[in-house]
Amino acid sequence: MKFKKNLYLAYLLVFNIVFGSTLLLTFFPIYLAENGISLVSIGIIYGISAFLAAILRFPIGYALDKYGKKSLLITGSLIYPLFAIGILIAKTAIEFTLLKIFLEIFGAIFWTSFSAYLYSVISKGKEGQGLAGSNALVMIAAGTAPLLAGFLIDSYGFDIVFYLGALVSFIGVLVGFFVKEIKNKINFRLKKSIVKEYKDLFKNKRVKLSLMIGAIVSIYGTIWYTYLPIYLEGQGFSLSFIGFLASFNLLLCALAQPLEGKLIDKFPINYIIIPGFFIMGFFGYVFVNTLNKIYLVASRAILGVGADLAWNPMAADMARFADHTNRGAINALIQFVTTSSAAISIMVAGYIADSFGIRNMLLASVTISAIFGILAALHEKPEIIKLENSLKTTIRNMKKIVLR
Repeated sequence: MKFKKNLYLAYLLVFNIVFGSTLLLTFFPIYLAENGISLVSIGIIYGISAFLAAILRFPIGYALDKYGKKSLLITGSLIYPLFAIGILIAKTAIEFTLLKIFLEIFGAIFWTSFSAYLYSVISKGKEGQGLAGSNALVMIAAGTAPLLAGFLIDSYGFDIVFYLGALVSFIGVLVGFFVKEIKNKINFRLKKSIVKEYKDLFKNKRVKLSLMIGAIVSIYGTIWYTYLPIYLEGQGFSLSFIGFLASFNLLLCALAQPLEGKLIDKFPINYIIIPGFFIMGFFGYVFVNTLNKIYLVASRAILGVGADLAWNPMAADMARFADHTNRGAINALIQFVTTSSAAISIMVAGYIADSFGIRNMLLASVTISAIFGILAALHEKPEIIKLENSLKTTIRNMKKIVLR
C-alpha cells in the first residue's frame, strides 16, 4: 500500500504540473510570433534554453542517485508558476530567451526527478502498465488544457490563460510536499565518479537503443509541438480549433495507454517500435497534405499514437533495467540526449521553416524521424531487447546481457 500511495501522489503531482504547464506553453510560440518574434528567433529561444538544460541533466541525475528525489522534485516544479508571471513581464527576444532558459533548467530538474521517482514506486513486473498509468494522466492533462486554452484566448486573450496556468501549477507544487522520499535500499557507491557511472551506462546495448529512439522521437515531437500551431494559424484556423486538435490527439493517446502497456509487457519491444515509426511517417505525410478538418484531426491523433508506440517500449525497458543506484543517472542520460537533440534540431528547423516554409519543414522532420527510427529498431536483435513479464526471467536475461 505504501508504494501505491506514493504512486498515486506522483500521478496527482504530474497531472497538475502538466495541466498548468500545457496551459502556459501550447500557444506560447503563437504568443511570441504575435509579439514580433521571428521563426528563426523562436527556434533560437527554444534551442539555446533546451541545450543548456540538457547539459545540467548529468549532475542532476547523479545528485538524485546520491541524495534523493523529493527536494529536487519540489524545486523543479516551482518554475512553472514563476514562468507564468515572467511571460506577462517579458517583452523582447532576449527577455523571452532568458525566461525560457530558466524554465528549461528547472524543468530538467523536475522531469529528471519525477522520472526517477516514478521508476522507484512502480511494481516490478508491471513497468509497462505503471508507466502507462502515468502517461495516460499526463495525456489527459495535456489533452484537455489546449482545448481550454484555445477557447479562453479566443474569448478573453492570453493573460487569463497565464494566470490560470500559474494557479494550477502551484497546486502541483503543494502536492509535491506530500510525496514521500524513497530511500535507496542499496548503499550508493560514494566513491564511484560521475564519469564512471555514465561510462558504464553507455556500454549497455539497451541504453544505447533508448538513446537513439529517444533522440529520434524527441526531434519530431519538439519541432511539431513548436511550429505546428504557427503553421495552422497561418492556414486560417482558429486557436479554438488548434486547441481541439491538440486535445483530441492527446486524449486518444491517453485512451491507448492501457493497451500499449499490456503489449509492452508481453511482446519484444522492437515488434512495437517499428510499426510505431511507420505510423508516424505515413500519417505525418497525410497531415501536411490536407486542410480538411476531419482529416487533420484524425491523422494528427493517429500520428501521436504512433509516436507513443515508438518511444514507450523503450521507457518501460529502462524502468525494468534500472535499479535503485542508477535510476537518476539513466533518466538524466536519456533526457540529456533527447533534449540536446531537440535543441539542435529546433534551431535548424527555424532556418528551414524561414527558407522553405513550415509545411516542408514539418514533413521533412517526421519523414526522416520515421526512417531512422525503423533502421535503429531493426539494428537490434529481438532477444536482447525482449521484455519478459516474469521478474525471474528478466533478471536472468539481464545477466546474460551484462556477460556479453
